[in-house]
Amino acid sequence: MVTFDPPTLRQELSKALKVISEKAGDLYTLADFGDLIDVNGPAFDPEELEDAVITPDTLVSFSPPGATTTFDISYRDVIAMLNDACRAKIDSEWSLCLTPRSALLPVVARSAESSALADKLAARQTMVEQEAEGGVIRVQLVSGLTVFGLCVALDENYSDDYFPSVSKEHLFIEVSRPYSLRADSSGQLEMLISAEEARAFAAAFLYELNLALDMELDEVSLRFNEEYADEKAVEEKMQTFELRPLLTGPGMGDVLRHYNDGVRAHSAADGVLSFTKVFEYVSATVVRERLIDRARQKLLSSRARVPDSAYILELQELFEAEGANRKDRVAVILTTRTCCDADELRHLSPECCKKLREMAANASDKEREAALENFAECIVSTRNMLSHAKANFDPTGFECPRNQLDQLSRCLRVAAQQVIHYFHGVHPNKRVL
Repeated sequence: MVTFDPPTLRQELSKALKVISEKAGDLYTLADFGDLIDVNGPAFDPEELEDAVITPDTLVSFSPPGATTTFDISYRDVIAMLNDACRAKIDSEWSLCLTPRSALLPVVARSAESSALADKLAARQTMVEQEAEGGVIRVQLVSGLTVFGLCVALDENYSDDYFPSVSKEHLFIEVSRPYSLRADSSGQLEMLISAEEARAFAAAFLYELNLALDMELDEVSLRFNEEYADEKAVEEKMQTFELRPLLTGPGMGDVLRHYNDGVRAHSAADGVLSFTKVFEYVSATVVRERLIDRARQKLLSSRARVPDSAYILELQELFEAEGANRKDRVAVILTTRTCCDADELRHLSPECCKKLREMAANASDKEREAALENFAECIVSTRNMLSHAKANFDPTGFECPRNQLDQLSRCLRVAAQQVIHYFHGVHPNKRVL
């Protein structure tokens, strides 16, 4: 006969196990999670089972779907983890998991030495505890089975082939208030750590690890998008593609490296920053080209044969006006107007670039120019938002919302291609390097 000590443990386990059916629906059964006793099963009869006493410290084999290994943990920890999973809040990027007990941020080691150091830190449960507003904060590096990994499994956000839900190699920064659990009026535990607070302490912990051990740890996402190649599309591309002559010559290597950095960027924000560098690099050439063309027109005028004071003042004003184009924002706007095709970009542009996104196919030249200027304002303002410290950043209102950065990055990728081809078309002697 199976008995529970204390007897209330059975009710606690029963309540916790319901989280699996509530979260996963018909995806899984309890058998998919290891050897847990199914006290909610219709066939469960403690008198028909072998003699055993289940206490909070009794170990049980626990292995969520998609896990690479099995973990032996206590029933106390299973109940706590399932209850936390019920209340867990995960951000859209799957880079932060908030529960009433803690916050978890996934990280990855970027070198073999960092990986070895991280494993030892997690095994030793190395932590920092310090006073903060609201009580003591504890920060430590943990690995393996966590409520974050359990949520990954329950949401089927994993791949059996190459993206496990739970692994001993998964690392997390855990931020918690170990001595402060608080319930609301309904008896539910409250969130004691905010997303902003968790990210701030995680950043401080990463800084300290880097300072003390010269580690290389990066925050990462646990979001998995299950995508399969369209074999028909692949075959069509292989049959029709044709490699063009390589874009080489003075300055091309530098500008193409900025573009390639954008293509392999780990985040949309990094992609935006890298593709914007293409505009910045080419802008010096665009500005000088415009200055030379306008000055040539002025100097070829018949008035240049006998220049009077009015002509000379006009020439001075021209150089002063063109000098203003060297300013960063104006230079990028001029580069966008000069190099980019609004028709090709309007279908790719994010919602925040309204003039470009809503531009009609039969738009006038003036409307196209205004649409490209609006797009360029978004590029510069978003670059400033992403690269400047908050204390030094003054919003303009043209910034791309963070939930549209993916689309802006995809649009900028095509726009950067247009800028690159313009730059390659400029005579090598006229490129500003």
